[in-house]
Formats: sequence, C-alpha cells, structure tokens
Amino acid sequence: MGLLKKVFGRQIGTIYEDGEVLFTEGEPPNSIYSIVSGEVDFFTKKGRKVLTITTGSFVGIAYLFGCKQREFTAIINGPTTLLKLDKKLLTERIHQDPSLAFTIMQEMAKRYREIIGKLAQE
Repeated sequence: MGLLKKVFGRQIGTIYEDGEVLFTEGEPPNSIYSIVSGEVDFFTKKGRKVLTITTGSFVGIAYLFGCKQREFTAIINGPTTLLKLDKKLLTERIHQDPSLAFTIMQEMAKRYREIIGKLAQE
C-alpha cells in the first residue's frame, strides 16, 4: 500500500461491482487505475482470459508509454475498489519521486512475462 499512498495521496477510490467493464479492447486510453482492493480480469476480443491482477497493481499502465488503444478488455472480478489517475498527475508524482517510474516498469515487465507465458501455452 506504500506505493499507492505515494502516488495517489488521499484520493478516495470508486467501488466497482462484479462483471462491470472497466474498458474495452481497442478504445483509446485516458487514465490508469490502481487496485486498492479486489481483482480485474483481462480478456482478448475472443473472450479468452489472459491475466488477473489484484490489490496493489496498476491497470492500464501501458497508456503512460504511448499506447494509442487498450490492448485487452478489463472486467471487474468481484467487488473492487479502484483509484483513477490521469497521466498528468502521475507524471507530476514521478517527477517528485523518480523511483515510481522504476516500480511501474517492473510491474509492466512482470505482467508482460505473465501474458507471454499464458499465450505460449496455447
């Protein structure tokens, strides 16, 4: 929770219900999210689940690195609380604490490995 507090401060999260679609593959990104509690599942257009991320993780972080569209559809799995953050605010926080950028890149690399591993099992 330390990283979340550094990035988001005292913002209040939004509670999402099971099955809510957070975003759809192909739509343009406009923000990232942090999971305060709960889970988010990621699916391909064909409905194949490729990843589940949980409390403490970021959702939509590829947006920070210039992705022009969402790579997967994100669906809430059970009651989940998310904090929403736009690119400008996160960039300001990274300028204040550059270690945040490294932490975010580590998470992206881990997620990439998980997705590649899952797809390789086909």
